[in-house]
Amino acid sequence: MTPPRSSPTVLRRWVAYELRRLREAANLDQRDAAKHLGCNRSRIGHLETLRNRPSLADVEGLLDLYGRPDLKPKFREVMAQANRREWWAGLSDRTLENFELFLGLEESATAIQCFEALVVPGLLQAPDYAEAVVRAYSADVTDREVQRRVKLRLMRQEILNREEGPLKLWAIIDEGVLRRLVGGPEVMAEQLDHLIKASQRPNIDIQVLPFSAGEHPAFHGAFEVMRFALDDSRIAYAETRSESRYYEDPAMVDDYLDVMNRLRIRAAAPGETPAIITRIREEVTPP
Repeated sequence: MTPPRSSPTVLRRWVAYELRRLREAANLDQRDAAKHLGCNRSRIGHLETLRNRPSLADVEGLLDLYGRPDLKPKFREVMAQANRREWWAGLSDRTLENFELFLGLEESATAIQCFEALVVPGLLQAPDYAEAVVRAYSADVTDREVQRRVKLRLMRQEILNREEGPLKLWAIIDEGVLRRLVGGPEVMAEQLDHLIKASQRPNIDIQVLPFSAGEHPAFHGAFEVMRFALDDSRIAYAETRSESRYYEDPAMVDDYLDVMNRLRIRAAAPGETPAIITRIREEVTPP
C-alpha cells in the first residue's frame, strides 16, 4: 500500500526503480528485457531511469519475465495514482522549467535536512523576502512571472502544515544569511521574525552556523537531503545557477549526511536560535 503523501512524480520514480530492482533480482540484463518486449535495449534503460514512462502492458510483460506476476495489482494501483494531476500544473511552463522533479520529490518527502549559505531556505521564506530573492535572481522576467514564482514558493511551504504527517525540516543557516539585508531593513526584519516563529514549531529545527565557527565542510555551497516513506530512501540535492544535481547513490547521500552532521556540531544548538536571531535583528534592523 502506497502512502497518501506520495506525489505522481515520486510514484513514477518508484515504478522505474522497482523495474530495475526486479530485473536484477531475476539475474537478467537489459538485453533480456528488451528481447521480451520486442524493443531495443536503450528503451529499457529509459524506462528504468524515468526518461520514458512505461505503458501498463510493458510493465505487466516485464513482471511476467521477472517471475513476479503477483505484483501486477500493486503496479496497476501505483501507475493509476501516478497519472494524477500535480497541484502546480496550472502554473506557467517558464515558472516550472527544470523544476517539476524537485517539486514532486519535495512534496513526498517525510523529512528534509538542508544547509544554506546565501539565502533563507525556500520553505522558510516570508512573502516579501521571497519576492526580493526572485527579483534578484530573475531580473529579466515580468512582474506577472515574478508573482507566479513567489506564489509557487509559498505554496510549497504547505508541506510544513500537512494534517497527516507534516514535513520534518532541519535547516542549518549561515549567519551571513541572517545579516544580509535582502529587500531592505523592513523586509529583512519581517523575515527574521518569521524564522523565530518557525524555529518554535515542533516539526522545524533551525540552527545558526556562526561566523565564529570558522572553516566548515560545506564551503561547496547549499544542499539538502530528502527522505521518503515510500521506499525509505534518501536523495541528496545540490543546485547552482545553471544546473541541478540529484544523488541517489547511498555513498553520495551518506557523504552529504556526514557533512550535515559535522555542520550540526559546529552550529549553535536549536534551542539558542530564537535568541540569536533576535540579537541579529536588533543589530541589522534597528527600530
